Formats: sequence, C-alpha cells, structure tokens
Amino acid sequence: MPFCRECGFEVQAGWKFCPNCTASQQGSVTVQDGVIAGAVTVNNLDDIKQAMEQILAEIGFTKDSSPEELSPEQTQQVEKVLEFSEQITEQGIEIEPWTEISLGNAAKLAGKTHSAQQHYLRALEAFKQNGNRNGVAASLNSLGN
Repeated sequence: MPFCRECGFEVQAGWKFCPNCTASQQGSVTVQDGVIAGAVTVNNLDDIKQAMEQILAEIGFTKDSSPEELSPEQTQQVEKVLEFSEQITEQGIEIEPWTEISLGNAAKLAGKTHSAQQHYLRALEAFKQNGNRNGVAASLNSLGN
C-alpha cells in the first residue's frame, strides 16, 4: 500500500498529491514486508476529486449523512480537503454538487461557516442549472440550517 513521503497518510496509486498534507506523490512510498520502496505515480484532476470524496466518506460525510462531531485529526483532514476544494474552484473547475453539499457539511462541522455557505451556494446553483429539484431543496435546507 502506498503512503505519503511527508506525513505517512495512506494514498492510492495514481494520486499526484497527498490529500492530508498536499505533498507531491510523484514517487509515492510503498510499504511491502516492512521495506519502503518508491513507486512513480501520475494523476489528474479526477484523482483529486476522488481523493476528496473518499476522505469525506471515510470521515462519515455522504450525500445523506454527516458525523455528529469531528476528532482533532478529522478536523485537520477536513481543513485540507477544504483547501483543495477551494484551489480547484479558483481554477474554474466544478465539483459535483452533492460533493459540494458534503464539503459544506464538513466545513460547518469544522466551524468554517463562511466556507460552508459558499459550498452550499455552489451546489444550489449547479442543481438549479441541472433542474434537480431534490438537490435545490437539499441546498436550501443546508443554507437555512
């Protein structure tokens, strides 16, 4: 299994960066029988989006649920994921609207209410454009809460 060279976070083969500490994963660390070996990886934006979604899911953020509270380690992971999402958004790349709601829920739980609002608003706009009434309702409900 590959691990980040900087922080030791478990990463998947093919990821360009560590979603935990943002370190480059070109030449990520693989542990086999206690021996550390390098493995060159090449990634793309879809990998970044998938990594964010995976981390959120591992913490308990899904389309339909969120954890009650975050541990300090989970809060750090959420903050890193939020940083990545902002970097992606600043480059004009859209994140799937249900993931935006999960990001908003994560930001809210981490005490980042302004960030949460921004994610809910982006989700709302995307759902309106797609004509997804359930998504619009979920976005408005999240904003109201």
